[in-house]
Amino acid sequence: HRHRVSRRGDGGVDQVAGLSRTAAGCAGQASTFDARAGIDYNGHPEPQTNARQSMNANLYALLAAHFPRDGQAPCMILPDGRSWTYRDVDRASGRMANLIVALGLKPGDRVAAQVEKTPEALVLYLAAIRAGMVFLPLNPAYQRHELDYFLKDAQPGLFVCRPQVRALADELAANAGVSGGCRVLELDDSGRGSLIEAATPHADAFATVERTPADLAAILYTSGTTGRSKGAMLSHGNLAHNARTLH
Repeated sequence: HRHRVSRRGDGGVDQVAGLSRTAAGCAGQASTFDARAGIDYNGHPEPQTNARQSMNANLYALLAAHFPRDGQAPCMILPDGRSWTYRDVDRASGRMANLIVALGLKPGDRVAAQVEKTPEALVLYLAAIRAGMVFLPLNPAYQRHELDYFLKDAQPGLFVCRPQVRALADELAANAGVSGGCRVLELDDSGRGSLIEAATPHADAFATVERTPADLAAILYTSGTTGRSKGAMLSHGNLAHNARTLH
């Protein structure tokens, strides 16, 4: 199964729904693919066995358990004809997960992203949940006062922004009051930036952090039409159910 990537919809809710739909489309239905038989796409023993993965409620573990045995199979096809294989997604999310951990974030910490929809944005989402973090998508149209509120409320340890708002992101991150500080990295609309550069030296392999169905995986802020925006909390179990339904 191959999934085509588009950029329709920019809101936080639309972003996670779209990312979940893409991730579910990449994984396919449980009955469609064989699991990876304990060998990762680098040819090394898988850090977690299939039996162990089946006990892990981390959304990434659920998706990866249904990746095809052939890592060269296309996972995403872009509008310009380029494609990402399952091996590409697995390795890229592993590098990014290792980067997130190297930055000092711990399971349960927040990773905020105000970026456009790209394959790299999907990888960031997968890497965050794979590392046990909580993903916080932010609409690229949000203004200064909205971002200030969200960062102070959610307290992310990492904020990924577009290069054109880097100065504002640095200022807001510094004022967010996050214990240990909020790091800022960039991801542009073509999938390039300091986030990718920082992740490149890291290892491809990453042992997906164990989570329970009730553990928090994402925070989506409401539109705030009837008052101040509130963060709706989605667990790994919620997102797994959504992924099955969307697929």
